[in-house]
Amino acid sequence: MSLFGDGIPSQITLVYYLLACFGFQLVLPLLWDLFMYPFKLKWFKKLFRREKNDWSVSDFLAENQVYMVILNLSDAFFSVVSCVIFVYLAVQVGRIDHANQEEYHAIFTKRWLIWTEFTISLIFFLHFLIRFSTEERKLSRIIHFEWFIDIATAFVGLVAPIIGFYYYNVMFLRAGKIWYITRYFKPWLVKRFTNLGVEIVLLAQVVTVLIFVSAGLFWVLENSAITDESKMETFLFSIYFAVVTLSTVGYGDVTAMTNLGKIAVIIAIACGVVIIPTQASRLIGLITQRLKNGPAKYKGADGHVVALAWNPYSPIDVFLNEFYHKDRGSVRTEICLMLAKNKLPSETQETLAKPFYQKKVTLMQGVSTYRKDLIRTRLEKAECCFLMTHSDKSTIKAKIDSDAKTILACYAIKKYYPNVPIYVQIENEQHKAAVKAAGVKMVICTEQIRIGILAQSCLCPGFSALIGSLIHSYSPSKNDMLGDRQEYMKSLGFELYVTSKVDNFVGRSFHELVVNIYEKFGALLIGIGINKQVKVSQDDRRKHKESGFSIHLNPPLGTIIDQDNFCAILSQNKEEIERIEKTDFSNREVITENRDGRKSAIEMLSYYSEAPKDTHEVTPYEKSFGWTDERMESEDEGSDTETDETNSNGEDGSDLEDENQIKHIKDETKRAKKFIKEDEQVPERTLEEATIDSVQEAGIKRHTLLVGGMVPIIRLIVRVRRYKLKRIRPFVVLSDELPSDILWKTAKCLPQIYFIKGVDTDKRDLLGRADALNARNVIVLHSLSDDRETTTDAKSIMIFRMVKRGKCFPLVDLEYSSNAAFLGVGKHVEEEEKNNNSIDFRNPFYSAGQIYASSFVESLLVQSFYNPYIVRIVEELMRGCVFNVELSNPHLKQFVGKEYKELFHHLLKDGLVPLALRKKSKRMKLREVLTNPSSDVILEEKDVVMILQNSVPEKEDENDAKEEGNERRK
Repeated sequence: MSLFGDGIPSQITLVYYLLACFGFQLVLPLLWDLFMYPFKLKWFKKLFRREKNDWSVSDFLAENQVYMVILNLSDAFFSVVSCVIFVYLAVQVGRIDHANQEEYHAIFTKRWLIWTEFTISLIFFLHFLIRFSTEERKLSRIIHFEWFIDIATAFVGLVAPIIGFYYYNVMFLRAGKIWYITRYFKPWLVKRFTNLGVEIVLLAQVVTVLIFVSAGLFWVLENSAITDESKMETFLFSIYFAVVTLSTVGYGDVTAMTNLGKIAVIIAIACGVVIIPTQASRLIGLITQRLKNGPAKYKGADGHVVALAWNPYSPIDVFLNEFYHKDRGSVRTEICLMLAKNKLPSETQETLAKPFYQKKVTLMQGVSTYRKDLIRTRLEKAECCFLMTHSDKSTIKAKIDSDAKTILACYAIKKYYPNVPIYVQIENEQHKAAVKAAGVKMVICTEQIRIGILAQSCLCPGFSALIGSLIHSYSPSKNDMLGDRQEYMKSLGFELYVTSKVDNFVGRSFHELVVNIYEKFGALLIGIGINKQVKVSQDDRRKHKESGFSIHLNPPLGTIIDQDNFCAILSQNKEEIERIEKTDFSNREVITENRDGRKSAIEMLSYYSEAPKDTHEVTPYEKSFGWTDERMESEDEGSDTETDETNSNGEDGSDLEDENQIKHIKDETKRAKKFIKEDEQVPERTLEEATIDSVQEAGIKRHTLLVGGMVPIIRLIVRVRRYKLKRIRPFVVLSDELPSDILWKTAKCLPQIYFIKGVDTDKRDLLGRADALNARNVIVLHSLSDDRETTTDAKSIMIFRMVKRGKCFPLVDLEYSSNAAFLGVGKHVEEEEKNNNSIDFRNPFYSAGQIYASSFVESLLVQSFYNPYIVRIVEELMRGCVFNVELSNPHLKQFVGKEYKELFHHLLKDGLVPLALRKKSKRMKLREVLTNPSSDVILEEKDVVMILQNSVPEKEDENDAKEEGNERRK
């Protein structure tokens, strides 16, 4: 009792007691070693030899973590009880008359209080002994604050029954144990809550504990019972003083009056300056990381769509605008967008900043091959997953690396979520088989679509605009229908729909049905198909049956619609398709078809010597990857999968020394030579023989000029040579470097290919030696670059502006569709952005089919989600079944000045389906592509009709296929 004083405990008593406890903590490890010394002697070990299976406290606690959990939970509970008792006593002390010593002693001599604190202190002391005895490095913990709290608070509680007095002045320290106990449970909290939420709780706890301990210290040193000058009459004043002090505000209305109180203020400020900023910096770091990486987990509605992109420069704005286009109606599906990098382009940031997309799109940062990141997207609840590829650089090596990551992501997703449909976009088509082997639902190859559209546009100008109108969604506004371009704006609204409800079509001729649907609804039937089931081998990882289909665009005359068929129709909206399905066509007008088996005069004007084959066989190359479903590509006509000769080389082909790559290049050349007539085949030439100084000296006329990267140019030439053309058209390549030996092996056996070494941006080379203004076509392909930025198209735009006023038909390949505004006309860009359109459809160069943009692929990827048939149909159109015929042709000159429907009927009788009309604009000299124009459009002499010829299903010779398969297996 003399230790604590007979009266009110003084400041010096508290200081002496705390110093004594700290000294005891310092010598405790030494006392423990002295106590345990006899047990370490050899004679004692022999006397009390412990077997290996004997029980020990440390081993028991290590093996039974549940007891450690109970230990910490009990400590947390009793710490809270002690703090509540401390607050209760502090309030009681503030209410009494401090001059009355008996009333003060009556508070701290209550038996229930003494024995309650004795029980709590005994529990804490036992827990302390357990922790101390199991601690291996005791000397490293001699200044551990938690041990100091246990020693200082347990001793006064244990001696309270002996002295008959409860010393409460140190019990506020037990609030510090709560902080240590919470840190013990932090790993458990992190697994069940977000890191940000845990750090917020820890920061709030640190601030609360620090305020409570500081307030308790100020109270026991500065309360009105200790000093008469103190303004801390109640415990609330001490809490107020602690908050003001720790926040370093210091109003000055309450101050420390004693020397020890001032020292306590210094210690509290030092602790607050160190502890609070440290914890706050962790919180700020997590907030910054969350702003960078997005939310920790997708929290939207189930049935969402997960879109994974490696590069933020992927046309994400195109993807979102197409997915949520108003033609879809009210789309409730939300999108979880995960990017590997979060440095978004300004256009994408503006798109995501719109209120609509803020509600619909959840943006995250993560890697699609990491399971922890896939878990964040809740992919198991998703309707499907999109994998978009877009390399940081437009070099070939970067594209191959991008495909490798995409393929790995496909296998990762199928491993963890095998039932989620995956729609994949890849760069190189030689990787298509590997992607299909992962069991994805749809594969779209960027290079295949790009080269296919550009190659078809070389032969059929305007083809790019035709495909663009089919795969891009557009809803004409009222203002669009009031101008002089209302027919063009209306044609943009046509989209490709597929219907399997053909009950009213059964028994009708295909071409009769085309006329009936066009006259009644203004829609256009372009093809029919049949669904079928493809059996899957039991050893395949996909145990279920895959559905396949085959489709014929404009089948031969006399084709009858069957019950098992589905129909592909160009229509303005889905409601129109529903009306067509319900219409009875049995009493409609029957047209007289030309069924004598002879080709019509118009069909004889086609560039193609015969209709493209319609074979979709599985190649040995794809079988090597375990693929058994139908192929969904248009490149391979019964032979092995077409390979990309550019997949592993640089722009000059220097890295293409791999034998497999050389093998693929030889296969490309072999397939291209099949479609060249014997009298047009040329012996193998050297590169020097194919190099010319100028077009005029070589006597080349009506050539197609190609500028840009050498690798895509060679691919484009090989693709065009694979069309079954009646007459070979010459190609002239203008480049500052000639093709490498490996690339030249692909083209040296193909006729009429010439090279001019020069600078494609120099007028003397472009307009003089290459004679670009008098060429038939000028194809400007974007060049390869190390950095993928919006300036990638700068060189292509410059060349296009130099040749656009000539007699040629220029076509520019743009990496970013927004750069079309720099081609010379871009007055409507702002209005298109307001309508959420990623492409300026009003741009005359786009309407004329002189622009190809990479956004075509992103739109096609979204369209394949809503319409799984569209990819195959687009590939069928790229096979070489569309050709142009001018109305000035003698066979069509009779329709000049008449309505379009008369020409429509005339072509249908010969089994030809007119797809579009290229008509000169009143403002520009360019011909706009009017997809499926209205029947009352008046035809002019300079108009050009785009015709879909018959696609005859034809099987390739089995012996040729076997020979190529055997070569590949060897």
